[in-house]
Amino acid sequence: ARCCAPHGRLHTFEFNAQRADTARAEFERNGLSGLVSVAEADVCADGFVGLEPRSVDAVFLDLPEPWLAIPHLRRVLKPSAAFASYSPCVEQAQKTVAELQRLGVDDLKTLEARQRDFEVKHFTADRLDGTQSTYLAAKPRPHMRGHTAFLTFATLPPDFFPDDDDDDDAAAPS
Repeated sequence: ARCCAPHGRLHTFEFNAQRADTARAEFERNGLSGLVSVAEADVCADGFVGLEPRSVDAVFLDLPEPWLAIPHLRRVLKPSAAFASYSPCVEQAQKTVAELQRLGVDDLKTLEARQRDFEVKHFTADRLDGTQSTYLAAKPRPHMRGHTAFLTFATLPPDFFPDDDDDDDAAAPS
């Protein structure tokens, strides 16, 4: 939220009322309520309610089915807006990419993000001249703990956006 300051605004949408209330309280507690609006809404079914057309510079989706929200973005995002989506499963990333491609997006990149712990420590080793030296070394731990995730990024092309008189958010670009 602080990245938007002083003139921008962060809009977050939460399907669950209790989580929306928790988010509002957390933003208030951290002094960010002036930069953040929290709405209780199902963006996959109802879109990004309350946002003006062409008013959003970027979006980050963290949803179980982000591909369902993508058609609704066509109304609220500014041309050449940035898109990012977090998906714990590769199948979610695949469906998200497929929906973006269906709507004419071809500047896409999906990255895998994995937690991989490293052990960093000092060790002492004998040198060939008989002296010892201390070194700092890092090596990956043998097993990955946690889980993988996939981040999909895109820059949305001008033809992603419908004409101003086009009310059909789900229609593919012409």
